[in-house]
Amino acid sequence: MNNKTSKRTIGSVGEIWSKNSFLSTLFALLVMILIQAAVQGFNAGSFTGMFGKMWIAWLNILRNNAYAGVIALGMCFAIITGGIDLSVGTLLGFSGMLAAMRLQATGNILQAILTAYGIALFIGIINGFLIGYMKLPAFIVTLGTQQICQSMN
Repeated sequence: MNNKTSKRTIGSVGEIWSKNSFLSTLFALLVMILIQAAVQGFNAGSFTGMFGKMWIAWLNILRNNAYAGVIALGMCFAIITGGIDLSVGTLLGFSGMLAAMRLQATGNILQAILTAYGIALFIGIINGFLIGYMKLPAFIVTLGTQQICQSMN
């Protein structure tokens, strides 16, 4: 194999790497799994015990970060469509606060969940109306919503 072929191969791998963000994300995930396996392997009694602990650790990570994943998925759709939503975090905090107040007042968890969903849906519909029908810039509308929700927290 000559130098010209090897440079072209390395260049094409670099092009694929830079154009495909999935590969870099997958590589980072694999590195994290290997580091976790190495750390868990130090205090595991056996090889299978290491994987058992690793499985439990991954379930805990997914369970503790599920809300962030759902919000990130919604933000992904907003960004794909060419918009932006600055009020996501404060709206989450505001609806969570209202849900906690409802739970404390009534003791009914279903009412608390429906309150959180209802207020988030209502504010989302208002944002969508102002952006979609009134043709206001998404940045301005969601910045205003962020400030309103933040002042009510």
